[in-house]
Amino acid sequence: AFKAEYQAPQSEEEAAICRGFVAVLAMDRIGRKDDFFTIGVDSIKAVRLQEFCQDLFLTSAQIFEGRTPAGIAALLDVQKADPYAGCDSPRDFYPLTDIQLGVFLECLQSPESVMYN
Repeated sequence: AFKAEYQAPQSEEEAAICRGFVAVLAMDRIGRKDDFFTIGVDSIKAVRLQEFCQDLFLTSAQIFEGRTPAGIAALLDVQKADPYAGCDSPRDFYPLTDIQLGVFLECLQSPESVMYN
């Protein structure tokens, strides 16, 4: 009852995402405008879609933002144009976590220790 009127996929990415929807949801057919969350998907099924479409390198954010095969494929096209879109600028260093700092201090105190290994 919640499915959109069927529209066939228009690209290979859309077709792959539609096949993923079919596999994850165990439905007969999914069109490019069917909303993934309206037809009964949760976060676990979104992860299963990512696994099914490994070759597309889907992110959870793309699935939640795109919602439909057409929308997700459009986000993939943006990623292809600029694979670093949304990434922070590179930094010279990142601060150590507490655990990393502890290991570093232990190695300074006992250089012959194999604790780190």
